Amino acid sequence: MEAKLPNARPLISDRFGYVSDLTHYLYWNNMLRYIEGYIQKGNPGNAPLVVGQLLDDECPEDFIEGLILSVHSLFQLNHWSVR
Repeated sequence: MEAKLPNARPLISDRFGYVSDLTHYLYWNNMLRYIEGYIQKGNPGNAPLVVGQLLDDECPEDFIEGLILSVHSLFQLNHWSVR
């Protein structure tokens, strides 16, 4: 992160558990498309961590809402499969 890379793809990995730090870095460096890509394609399961960090960073609500809506369908449970 200290290198200020123009392309954040090498940074986007959750192997080390730095999701909040990564989100903070991407947000403050105006790399919102990388946040979207991480949530939509990389690891949708980390959406709560990402959204939490974005709220802490006072990110605009419309961006956060868009992120939530983009992964919402991935988390809908089929009520017939729950017993």
